[in-house]
Amino acid sequence: MKKVLFVCYGGGHVGILLPIAERLQEMQIKIEFLALTTAINVLKTTEYKYYTFKDFFKSKEVLYYGKKLLEGLESHKMDDSDSISYLGQNFIELIDNHGISDADYIYKRDGRSSFFPLESISLILSELQPDLVISTNSPRSEKAAIFASRKLGIPSIAIGDLFMIRPLKWFSDNSFADKICVFNIESKKKLVDLGRNEASVIVTGNPAFDVLVKLSEKTNVRNRQAKFKILWASQAEPEYFAESLVKGDENLPMKVEEKLLEIVKNNNNFELFVRNHPNEVVRDYPNNVIVSNDTNLVDLLRNIDLVITLTSIVGFEAVLLGKELITIDLSVLSNMLPYSKYGYSTGVDNLEVLEKEIKIIYNKKESKESKPYSIQNATGMICNEVKSILNIYDFE
Repeated sequence: MKKVLFVCYGGGHVGILLPIAERLQEMQIKIEFLALTTAINVLKTTEYKYYTFKDFFKSKEVLYYGKKLLEGLESHKMDDSDSISYLGQNFIELIDNHGISDADYIYKRDGRSSFFPLESISLILSELQPDLVISTNSPRSEKAAIFASRKLGIPSIAIGDLFMIRPLKWFSDNSFADKICVFNIESKKKLVDLGRNEASVIVTGNPAFDVLVKLSEKTNVRNRQAKFKILWASQAEPEYFAESLVKGDENLPMKVEEKLLEIVKNNNNFELFVRNHPNEVVRDYPNNVIVSNDTNLVDLLRNIDLVITLTSIVGFEAVLLGKELITIDLSVLSNMLPYSKYGYSTGVDNLEVLEKEIKIIYNKKESKESKPYSIQNATGMICNEVKSILNIYDFE
């Protein structure tokens, strides 16, 4: 039996891979995951075999550095043992590459963005011996997993989630992955223009959107007798974004929340929902705010009228369902996910005009039409690429 290893972080990363895993398992392919950070919590709720860093790295040195780094984290959503192994092993590899003094300086400056555990994941792949590695576009362990698989002669597929701006540099490297699966033809063109072999880039769409695209075919009519439902899809803002050497405002999410609470308080026709990112600590909210962290995302999005976010992929998922989107274009990540630039959102770069923009959308007479993205079977298209790489032809 062929074995596929998925390597992923939480949030949108694991959301892309789970539909593929389900389909491949139906095809009698053995499925395993290397779960990173909050993906562990998601995979605990499934029947898939998954590994974490603690299954491979638990030396005294790993435990020493891991505990030391864990003490410096304000919050984390993993079991301490998983966090310790992940942090400790990544830091040891940072030491191996730069020496203890420079590693300490780099980590203090860049935090976990400094991690790139190429050798560590190479060891994991050597032990697990998958026939194929599949991952998405995170610049840390996911990126390292694809490079490690190529180094070891294991075929690999990398999947881009949306605009292909952040991972453009490494996805365009022809030594990175056997196949690149991208969101749309524009993403493919960007990669090819940068020298990526055209035949290796496949426009498949994003499996996380399959269900939403099918639902978007149904008429989206706003109930104007009910309150106008606003979803704040929150996410942490990094203090420093090492990839672009830009400092962020860690308090930006709180500033947006405070403004939204003020707006809702002053407008009786508005109702505020909040969905925190898996990496965030859930905050306390007034009684009139509906916290929806445990609500099925599709059910939640179908029930609201407007999503407000910095750069969360939840915003695009809302657009697919014909919902309105406002992005707060003040994040260090806004250039990586430029929803407003591509016409998917109303971009706001001054919180003082946020209420005005919400009211403009509220007073619209017609419901929003879905933006042009119509791939309904991204999961199946990526599975076809898996089938081709693994030389499996005995199923449909």
